[in-house]
Amino acid sequence: MNALRADVVLSAKWLWLLAGALTSLSASGQQMLGGDGQVLDTTTQQPIEGATVAMECRRTLLGHGSAKVRDVTVTSDKDGMYQFSFLQVVGCDFAYVRVRKPGYQDSAEIHVGYAYTNYEKIPRYRYLTADADVVMLRLTAITPSRSGNVFHLDGSPAHAEEYRAWYEAFLQAKDIAQTERERQFVQERYCRNLPELYSMLNEKEKASMANYPFQYQWRGTFRRGRHDYAAEVQAYCGR
Repeated sequence: MNALRADVVLSAKWLWLLAGALTSLSASGQQMLGGDGQVLDTTTQQPIEGATVAMECRRTLLGHGSAKVRDVTVTSDKDGMYQFSFLQVVGCDFAYVRVRKPGYQDSAEIHVGYAYTNYEKIPRYRYLTADADVVMLRLTAITPSRSGNVFHLDGSPAHAEEYRAWYEAFLQAKDIAQTERERQFVQERYCRNLPELYSMLNEKEKASMANYPFQYQWRGTFRRGRHDYAAEVQAYCGR
């Protein structure tokens, strides 16, 4: 009799949990699944222990918009692993998973390549960058991948457009580079490509550069200015 009563109580418990899960489903009819992930150091690719991983669970509302269901926080283990169980994501259509630890910054806030956009699943990896490596990651993020990859609709090289992209990135890169390693990066990437791109411009294109404002904003610093090849590029690269 006691065994039967225990089975009844256990069954009732699971029915209650199932009912809660079903009633928590939102207008979208979707339900996230639990999952695990790993926190890694962007520079070393090594796991980070003790990182706080926060999940903001949200459900879709009828019509439009969404509402927060709950916040759940876990901590990464010695292997950088974290996990959110099914019960922790019950009623979640999607969730924002953020990671933080003193001495580090979320890599996704520095380099778009480390962002994730599939909010309906627990991300497999989240990346942190040590404070000492933040500027290098930023330099990598803003620097154009290669020279010669910008074209007009007719297929001809768009030298002026490519030069502007490199020049605007250069203004920020030279300002934020402080260490020898960072300045060497700027010298190697920009001081070779910018003079080459500038030499490809005709006189009309060079003159038109003065009409384009250049600006950037990062870490609370905002700079705006006009094109000045001699004062910016030649002065920096000619050191």
